Amino acid sequence: MDVRNLIINKMKNTILSVLGIIVFHYMVNAQCSINYQDALDKYCSGMYLMHYELDNQDTSSVLLILEGGNSYSMYLLNPSHPFSEYQLMVDSADVSSYFSVIDNKEAIKYTLDIDKTREHSFKIITKTDEKACVLLAIYLSTENMLKPGIYKSFEELKYNSPGLEYKYSFKKVRAGRTLGKSYYTYRLTLNNQVRYEIGNIYGFCDGNDFYVNITARSRKLRTSTKFVKADNLKKFCYFEYYKTTSVPTGQYGSIYSHSIQRRVIDMNTGEVINLKRSSLKNLIMDDTELLHEFENESSKSTKLKEYLIRYIKRNFPD
Repeated sequence: MDVRNLIINKMKNTILSVLGIIVFHYMVNAQCSINYQDALDKYCSGMYLMHYELDNQDTSSVLLILEGGNSYSMYLLNPSHPFSEYQLMVDSADVSSYFSVIDNKEAIKYTLDIDKTREHSFKIITKTDEKACVLLAIYLSTENMLKPGIYKSFEELKYNSPGLEYKYSFKKVRAGRTLGKSYYTYRLTLNNQVRYEIGNIYGFCDGNDFYVNITARSRKLRTSTKFVKADNLKKFCYFEYYKTTSVPTGQYGSIYSHSIQRRVIDMNTGEVINLKRSSLKNLIMDDTELLHEFENESSKSTKLKEYLIRYIKRNFPD
């Protein structure tokens, strides 16, 4: 077992050790844990480690072993009081001033970079004498640190844990061109035996870029399997490709139509969303200012990715 897996297992063991306390808090004071999954899905990104309800009537700390060389994201969610009344203590140090605000102060985030593997403590202090609670969610950041390798499933991508080493080459094939932009697909250059040994594949990373199976599903690797470059956008993975469709016109004839397909992968659930005007509006609907700007945009279809990136930057800052 490698060091990374050992640390993760230690984390899981630590989480299990406080499970009884978590259940106790949920039974006694469930206010901040209501709809916790919705909050995690909406505001958090990376590899989920744990969430814990903290309150100002508990003097104990949450203890976790964090691995050196990694970056962790600490989220405070579903507060029963304004965030200004909370202080998050990490190893007895108040880190509240280093939090970044997400989505009109409905969530805040703190990034913790670890230089040495050791145990860390987390505790909440409030500036109110009233009973107060807040949800603490801890994630391993996977932004901009994708490992080279063959990703056989979405779960391997989500947890940045490729199942196989990448030691291959690929060829670049031009798929088409429109509005002055060329589109390409990529195919792994492997013999039949290696393809058989790999089996199912979701995507691969060559150390510089990530290439997703054009279906965004785990599929059996064939000579015809196409991949396209994908952009890591924190909570989402975005890719687009040039699609050619044959339309029969009679007994012997057909015509070809071309379109640009845009897809978004939800990095929490793996859901693949066909990005168009209606689905983008659903994604950004909680940012009313940006949504209003998009609705008044004259060239919506050509600016879907632009607005998605703006939404992420506005609501999920680094």
